[in-house]
Amino acid sequence: MAITEFDTSWRSWIQTNIARGCEIAELYRILVANQFCPNLVARTLNYWPVNPQVTPPTSRTDNHWSPTAVEIAAADAKPSGAASIDTDDRLQLYTLEQFLSVEECQQVIELVRPHLRPSTTTNKADQYRGYRTSRTCDLGLMGSPLAAELDQRICDTMGINPSYSESIQAQWYREGQQFKQHTDYFEPGSEEYRRFAGERGQRTWTFMIYLNADCEGGETRFTELDKSFVPNTGCAVIWNSLDKNGLPNPDSMHWGMPVTRGEKVIITKWFRAHGEGEQFFG
Repeated sequence: MAITEFDTSWRSWIQTNIARGCEIAELYRILVANQFCPNLVARTLNYWPVNPQVTPPTSRTDNHWSPTAVEIAAADAKPSGAASIDTDDRLQLYTLEQFLSVEECQQVIELVRPHLRPSTTTNKADQYRGYRTSRTCDLGLMGSPLAAELDQRICDTMGINPSYSESIQAQWYREGQQFKQHTDYFEPGSEEYRRFAGERGQRTWTFMIYLNADCEGGETRFTELDKSFVPNTGCAVIWNSLDKNGLPNPDSMHWGMPVTRGEKVIITKWFRAHGEGEQFFG
């Protein structure tokens, strides 16, 4: 029978090898070979191989793609306490000031600092080399009570069942580093979609938190809307990557602009269309 949970030693092994820059596909192969449930491994590594052991991708194609009821329903989420940003109804976009205190932000920064690895994108490795130049910490794999509490707080604020989400990550940008214009959703019909959205479904909401403000540059700019957000300690910026019909929304295009002085640290959590149980609670 397949093992359905990682103990502390295996979580530590996963975190260590990700930090070392090991190939995610190889980590997947090793874990499955050690009798761990393939779907557990895929969810933990956020890696969805074309493999009969893992739930196959949905049968959408370039010419026959339509949103699921859950993707349409994602628009019903209302971040508690957040301020709606006027976008002429083109994008569900919110900010939430002081989501984290200055002290909490500093605690997360210190937790993240020793566990950084080069950031990646979901596209082919060489296709967008240099497109995303930050470093990443897989907070959700660390077994940290602080990270677990923060993850749950984000879900509570969104009113979304945690199983409809990815584990939280932190991104650390040094001077000159950026994440060029991109969207968070997976392009339907693409290899990226087949690889990453097969079981968990499309990405819906993004919940991003600035952990510091002692830098220059590093704004998050929504390029199609001409709206920018300057790093502000503890402030969350929240948006739905899908429109109100559940379709990928190109107006969610955004740019993590280059840091011109100092360093910028953020937390990102992505929500998904598929999970276990009811999507919303509260």
